[in-house]
Amino acid sequence: MKFPHIRCVLMACLLLTTQVRADALTIQEAIQFARKDDPKVAWLNTQSEALKEDAIADNQLPDPKLKLATFAVPIDFKYRKEPMNQFQVGIQQAFPRKGSLLHKQQQTLAKADEKKVMTRDIYRKIDLAVEQAYLDLVYPLEALKIIQKSRGLFATMLEITKIHFASGTQTQQAVIEAKLELSQLDDREIQLEEIADKARANLAKWIGKMAYRPIQTKEINLPPLLTLVEIEKRLIDHPQIQIIESQLNTQKAKVALAEDQYNPAWMLDVTYSKRLSYNIKGRTKDFVSAMVLVDLPFFTDKRQDRRLSAEKARVLAKRYQRTDQVRELKRQLHNKYSRWQRLMEREKLFKKTLIPENEENAAVAMQAYQNQVADFTTIIRAQLKRLETHLKALKIRVDQLKIQTELLYLQGDA
Repeated sequence: MKFPHIRCVLMACLLLTTQVRADALTIQEAIQFARKDDPKVAWLNTQSEALKEDAIADNQLPDPKLKLATFAVPIDFKYRKEPMNQFQVGIQQAFPRKGSLLHKQQQTLAKADEKKVMTRDIYRKIDLAVEQAYLDLVYPLEALKIIQKSRGLFATMLEITKIHFASGTQTQQAVIEAKLELSQLDDREIQLEEIADKARANLAKWIGKMAYRPIQTKEINLPPLLTLVEIEKRLIDHPQIQIIESQLNTQKAKVALAEDQYNPAWMLDVTYSKRLSYNIKGRTKDFVSAMVLVDLPFFTDKRQDRRLSAEKARVLAKRYQRTDQVRELKRQLHNKYSRWQRLMEREKLFKKTLIPENEENAAVAMQAYQNQVADFTTIIRAQLKRLETHLKALKIRVDQLKIQTELLYLQGDA
């Protein structure tokens, strides 16, 4: 190469640019940082593990009871003269109603499953919140770039106006208006910087100091969306539906427990009795006794029947809730998908038509103003329209991405 030092400078610039891009925080990295050690997820996982431990205990028989007793002890404590004196040692074991232990365990396991499903929903909500916060930061940062780029055009317009004013072909008011437009750009930059600060603070809520790294604002890669029909089929597996499904399983276990109340509960009592006195022959005898206690659920109309009816009604209520939630998710899906498609159409319109036409219009107006063919109002209108078109296109792009994140929340993992 003829100028090797130029090549070195270019390579250094290229390496610097690559390094900046490598250090830029992507939306996927932000999600990973937010998912790591989230307290809500840890809380729900701990509760789920605790309920699983409870479920093991729920399916065990109650602890046996030790019984110690004395009978017919005289007040003067001359117990050996009384033939009825006894000292007893016994064991009592209760046996719950048939099926009640298993159904209580199933109820606890269903609650543990509900906590696990809630964890899935928390992860989806974290993803959505981080994506929305990230995109809320993208808009002001990109808008600042657009305004800074437009500043050069407005500064050029001011210089041309000053030249025209010096030559007597333009008024002083035009110079003042040109300066005013530059000042208004300054104000818009300050407003956008304030919006960016708030958005970055919101993102920092989820990922801490990582939010203050440069972020990737151009190439934002979100997972692809399925078709409307495919997403609608997947709604039945959405965590919000599965949470209700787990609650329904819990309620079904309660119905089974209510049905178990018609079965008798049992208790077995085995007792060893030692007689402390002697009979007339100077002998004593020990005894062993066994006793069975059984519940008699004969009068069920005011207790068991009512509770069973109430639990069945709650099962039906949960089914209605599940149906209503599915319908609500479908409503959200159709509304968001329709809006997403319209934003895609508008984005294409701006890219293919509105932006090129406004660029051409602004360039023609600038050329005409330089040649003193167009007046000052025309050039101002053209430049402002060009700026607003770029800002609208950016807003449409960000809104389209935000709607896509909401659809991804409904869709789940593709």
